[in-house]
Amino acid sequence: FEAVAIIKPHEGLIPFGQGVTRNSAEEADGQRLMYVAATRAKRILMFFTDSGEGRNHSRYLDWMEISRSS
Repeated sequence: FEAVAIIKPHEGLIPFGQGVTRNSAEEADGQRLMYVAATRAKRILMFFTDSGEGRNHSRYLDWMEISRSS
């Protein structure tokens, strides 16, 4: 894909729709899913967040070393 958009990469939403308690196998699977989604972009990778919801960004953004910008 030329461009990939990941919408609301917030903790508990991406990539699981569950709470933050996970075992190591689920954590590794989450990292793999985020990696696959992000690496599908050939030119543009976009993350759209909503800071007004009071959620923290997904731990997978930290794992990928992606910084927040306004």
